[in-house]
Amino acid sequence: GSGGRDGPMISPKCNSADFETPPDLLIPGFATDEDSGADGDEASVDLLTPTSRLGRRTACIKNKQASARLASRSKALLEFRSFLLERNGPMLRTWFSFFDKTQAARIGHKEFRTGLSSLRYNGDIDGMWTDINHDNSDELFFDEVDAEQGKLWTKFRRWCGSHFEGPRDMFRELKRAAAAASEMQEQRSAPPGQQMRAPQDILAEQEVYLALDALGWTGGDEPTIFAIMDLSCEGGIYSRDLKWMDVEVRRNLMKENASKHAMKMSAQKAKHMKMCAVALNDFKLMLRRQYGPLFRAWRRVLDQDGSMTLQRAELFKVCRQINWTGNMRTLWKALDNDGSGATTFEELDPHGARLLSEFRSWALGIWGTKMSAPLFKELDNHNKRKLSYKEFAQGCDRGGFPMQRAHVVATHLDWRAAKCIQEDDLSVLDIWRPPDWLIALPNESAAEEFKACLLKKYGHFVRAWRQAMDKDNTNRCSWYEFTHAAKRIKFTGDVPGAWVVFDTDLSGIISLRAIDPVSSTHFMDFKRWVDQEFGGCRYAFKAMDPHKTNSLNFREFRSACRSYGYQGDITSLFASLDQHGNKHVLILDEVAFLDDWDTDDGPGNLSPDDLEVLRSTPEAAASGARDAKAAPKTTLFVTPGPGAYDFNSSFAPAPGTACARHGGAFSMGARLQPLWTKPHVGPLDYRPNDGSISARPRKPAWAFGDARGPPPQVLHIPHLASHRGSPAAAVQAAMAGIAKT
Repeated sequence: GSGGRDGPMISPKCNSADFETPPDLLIPGFATDEDSGADGDEASVDLLTPTSRLGRRTACIKNKQASARLASRSKALLEFRSFLLERNGPMLRTWFSFFDKTQAARIGHKEFRTGLSSLRYNGDIDGMWTDINHDNSDELFFDEVDAEQGKLWTKFRRWCGSHFEGPRDMFRELKRAAAAASEMQEQRSAPPGQQMRAPQDILAEQEVYLALDALGWTGGDEPTIFAIMDLSCEGGIYSRDLKWMDVEVRRNLMKENASKHAMKMSAQKAKHMKMCAVALNDFKLMLRRQYGPLFRAWRRVLDQDGSMTLQRAELFKVCRQINWTGNMRTLWKALDNDGSGATTFEELDPHGARLLSEFRSWALGIWGTKMSAPLFKELDNHNKRKLSYKEFAQGCDRGGFPMQRAHVVATHLDWRAAKCIQEDDLSVLDIWRPPDWLIALPNESAAEEFKACLLKKYGHFVRAWRQAMDKDNTNRCSWYEFTHAAKRIKFTGDVPGAWVVFDTDLSGIISLRAIDPVSSTHFMDFKRWVDQEFGGCRYAFKAMDPHKTNSLNFREFRSACRSYGYQGDITSLFASLDQHGNKHVLILDEVAFLDDWDTDDGPGNLSPDDLEVLRSTPEAAASGARDAKAAPKTTLFVTPGPGAYDFNSSFAPAPGTACARHGGAFSMGARLQPLWTKPHVGPLDYRPNDGSISARPRKPAWAFGDARGPPPQVLHIPHLASHRGSPAAAVQAAMAGIAKT
């Protein structure tokens, strides 16, 4: 070995760009010496402007120290890599032979020192480890030394863990596949009896190539993989060289068990989001096809009470009236995107609502809050009490509103489709109170000031997002939640202007990406990886927490992410997730909230082709058929003649009785059969005397007559004492008299 701490040997294969200083460890809003100039003055502040000059200087000093530590780490890693490249063969084989003998792809300080001592390194080993271990994790992963070989080896390990059941099974399957693949080649290359076969206890290099190709390995670079597994450098692989397979098989089995159910739920959630987009798109198409502009449909059929809000029951009633056969529950979830329990016109058609709000704002500035009557009077110069679209647009143009946009406004306000504007068509402008952001202009400075206030109060965008703007952890912040957050951080600037900067698509909803794109990218990448590997963040946390402590420090989190193959920026991800101030410890709640987030490939990013494919799915057809049962249908009933009706008494009638008012009570029992569905005779066949018409069964009735009855008779019984015989004879004589009477 050669080289030292003062004079590292740089290999031609090494590039200092592989060890760039990650910017995520620097304090937001401050710069280092390279950014501020050679004189080392305070850096310019981009987002956060501290009120204290001492605070600014302290932050600059911390950034300088962090940059110095990262530069030392990059230099130490470059020197360590150059030293390993001096050995023959792949760098990973040297790593496994001298450092990582358990083949766990990570080492600690003890293994690092032992390996460099075995390779006779003459430099300062402890000093090199101190520079490398800048985050105090006491671990070094191989992909930090050589990212390309580390990615290849991780991919191969994961492939082996999903195809084999252990080291012996892998060795046996590779042998069998190689024998089957090379049988034809050996017969062609040599006469019978002269074929050369490798021993059964070793895998030759050519056998590994043939077996991997036969079993479906598509990662390529088979020579490097063979050289990595040939730890003894004997030109073959033994079963003892595959002991890393035990850990990989257990890890793959645990991952499959955790993701089996959660992947199904995740797919159902994504499919439901797409079905919401399909339902909303089809509903809008039907409204435009039947009524024209969406505002006309809103006033004619949706908002029949003129409150400019639509409730869930009102939407269901309208869908039945217009015979819309889609899934009404899915449609409501798509319309009520903020979960307020009511939807407004700006949620149905944000661009149309913005145009109408601009027109209302123009009229409000001239005629005040009750602008409909004076506005129409001003435009109706000839007192015709109705204006054509052209006359309406010309009158608005004279008042300062563009003619072309006024013509579009006229088509929206003409809710009767009468091709003209009347005074009551403008009355909706007196009632409607659109949100302020509909008429606001983008204000970049207000948006930056709002973000600065978030950092000043919470210190991190993610903490501000979760505690002030997105308390329900849905990655969706509505306009009302945004205004409440502005009051909480005491932001007194242009709130609507800042909102328009964040809400670029006028959807009324913003996500973390609008506030902090970097953290949002880390979260989305981590969520996609977790959903694919484990089926959810809760399952991933349980898999990463082998000690069942319900907490993960940075070392455990970093080790688990590296072991399972996560390729993102773990340091920045951990800093974004650790928002409860638990001294660099993650708990389940700080990770599990990502399960409720929606990825970027949601319903808003669907193309027309995707919508057409979703409409043709069996689930979409079934959901439409279920709701179609409730829609009214035009049916021709064959009714009986007037002589066949036999109405019941109106005293205590049943719910289905004709000519009796029903009070609205319902039960879960079977409905009564209507009278006209039973067989009856017509008026020509009515013969009262032949008994063909039988009376409906009724309860028995009793009545008291009004005729006078016979007078009551008086029974005279002789006294027992007046009878001359015995008392028994007297009783018998009395009873005989009663019977005779």
